[in-house]
Amino acid sequence: MTQYTSKDIYADSNFEKEINLFPDDIREEMYLLFSELSDYGFLEYPNAKKLSGTDLFEVRVNHDGAWRCIYAYTQNHIVLLSAFRKKTLKTPLRMINICLQRLTNLKN
Repeated sequence: MTQYTSKDIYADSNFEKEINLFPDDIREEMYLLFSELSDYGFLEYPNAKKLSGTDLFEVRVNHDGAWRCIYAYTQNHIVLLSAFRKKTLKTPLRMINICLQRLTNLKN
């Protein structure tokens, strides 16, 4: 039996600015997924995916393009780190490095 653990979600200030640039329908879909993420503590593929080689995950919305929000788990919380429109097959290394830096800044 799977045990679900709700988690509080916090957003980096840069994340807020980035997601506000999303079209309304994409942002609404993301917020629904964030609610599910908060309630259950995780999302399953295809709604989310772990980024290989890191402790980062991405929420995935494919509607008029590929839209992504990167998040991480910290103790009993989830931190939303970045939101962007994906234009390549792989998540850009630059975005991963930005998220890792933001996560490090939050821990300090």
